[in-house]
Amino acid sequence: MDQKIVFNHIVHPYLKSLALLAILTSIGACGGGGGGSSTSASIKNPVIVAPPGELVSGRGMKGVVVNADVSAYEIIDNQIASDPLITTTTDNEGNYQLQLPHQGIKMLQIVLSGRADGSTTVRCDISAGCMQMAYFYKFGENYPVDSSFVLSGISGVDGIALSMHITPLTHIVAEIVKSELAARVISSSSSSGSILANANSKVALAFDLDDVSFTSLVPIDITRITDYDNLQTNQLNANIVGAAVSTLDDPTRADDGITDSLNRIVEMIKSNEMLMQSSEFVWVRASVMQTAMQLRLENPNLQSSTMLAEIELKLKKSVDDSMLLADILKPPAFAISEFSLPAL
Repeated sequence: MDQKIVFNHIVHPYLKSLALLAILTSIGACGGGGGGSSTSASIKNPVIVAPPGELVSGRGMKGVVVNADVSAYEIIDNQIASDPLITTTTDNEGNYQLQLPHQGIKMLQIVLSGRADGSTTVRCDISAGCMQMAYFYKFGENYPVDSSFVLSGISGVDGIALSMHITPLTHIVAEIVKSELAARVISSSSSSGSILANANSKVALAFDLDDVSFTSLVPIDITRITDYDNLQTNQLNANIVGAAVSTLDDPTRADDGITDSLNRIVEMIKSNEMLMQSSEFVWVRASVMQTAMQLRLENPNLQSSTMLAEIELKLKKSVDDSMLLADILKPPAFAISEFSLPAL
């Protein structure tokens, strides 16, 4: 993965300190020495060689996002820089890696976006299939997206390496943080770190998930769930919910509307809604339940079958109560009534 460094026009405080040190050192070197004649030493502009910053790596997932642009933006004094520090691309499994150009970065936004030429692809992670540009794609198939496809995440930077994954859930958190920054609701004692933590907690509550940092929660390709052992419950829940959020509006599951769906979800969460109990979320609940069921049925020896069955059982009643259940379950070749959940 090639990466390009683009320095922001704002001089980072860390670099200012290095420049001052270099100038003082240069001045000190010009003094001293004997002799009666006074010479005027010219001071040249110092060459600042800033040590590289943290290594940032992660995965873009909605499902696997391939050949997407990845840009890193520094957040200073609760403001997101307008120009990226550095850019790279995701590989065939959605992974990316970049080296921050200098140390001292405290807060970072990663933006993952599709390319305008349509060379970026996304793997369909919805059991009932994905509609994109009037074409239908089956679960596990890759489909093209353009520059309207955008996911992001915000994280604090602390240490020599940072794992920062980008998913629909991290995007929702980031959008809530950005809206609060833009509205200038931050007091002088507030920090982007505390705002990020609060936003993460709101999203966890809204989706009935564990309150963990979603950027640090390792995403999986649920279309190839047999590749993973020892999955954690919160990890599996977050992945399936993150896959389902694009079904908010349209029972035909048109994934080209994911941006609109995510924006609406952001507004709902800002209104303190517990979304997994909302009537507006019947499509999402059905998609979560249906995907969990399909994964369990198609992989009878799966270690996480019990967790998947628990997800089904938790949502079954609220989905069954909907008059739209028959429509939600199309086009899968099986119906819930044909199967019974295993004893837990």
